[in-house]
Amino acid sequence: MLEILDFNLSHLSEVLKIETESFENPWTEKMFLDYPDKNTYFKVLTLNEKVLGYNVFQIVFNEAHILKIAVSQNYRRQGFASKLILDFLEFSKSLNANEVFLEVRANNINAIKFYESFNFTEIGRRPKYYGAKLDAIILRKQIQ
Repeated sequence: MLEILDFNLSHLSEVLKIETESFENPWTEKMFLDYPDKNTYFKVLTLNEKVLGYNVFQIVFNEAHILKIAVSQNYRRQGFASKLILDFLEFSKSLNANEVFLEVRANNINAIKFYESFNFTEIGRRPKYYGAKLDAIILRKQIQ
């Protein structure tokens, strides 16, 4: 059964595997374990208890911010990232967030198109955010 659950330690090894295959500078185990606080949420998408993807995000006052979202390479382009985003948007609304922000690598065209399909729009750039030559594009979506 496909479920979106709160992260627990039993998910950690699968999350770390997805993280390392998804990001050039992956978070470490310590980073994942140290992150949770009262404003940070960590959700995993599972199929029959196997982790297919995850989303780490913060909600502070009326703003939500996606920190991480990834799906295992074997399960990409099958709608699982969309399920994570839709769950995140619904959850954020339930906590009275009215806008969402995220940063994406300026050269990650597939991710930018994905977010645009959910009506995220570019509102700015963070120069050299991902190193000396790579900017971040800041995206925003109104949700209320």
